[in-house]
Amino acid sequence: MDIESADVQEKAQASLEYCKYATDFTIPNGGKPWKYVLIPHNAVMVNMSFLALAMKYEYQDS
Repeated sequence: MDIESADVQEKAQASLEYCKYATDFTIPNGGKPWKYVLIPHNAVMVNMSFLALAMKYEYQDS
């Protein structure tokens, strides 16, 4: 319900920036890229895999 609120969107942008910095460090050091996933609570269902949800709701810079 609050996923579109300014507060949630600002936190998502900050998280996306954090993931960028973490990726910039981990990739050259043999790690994997970081991604931010913002999954609405009503999207989680028994028949959904985490991978499917993560792919569908990966947060992209807008």
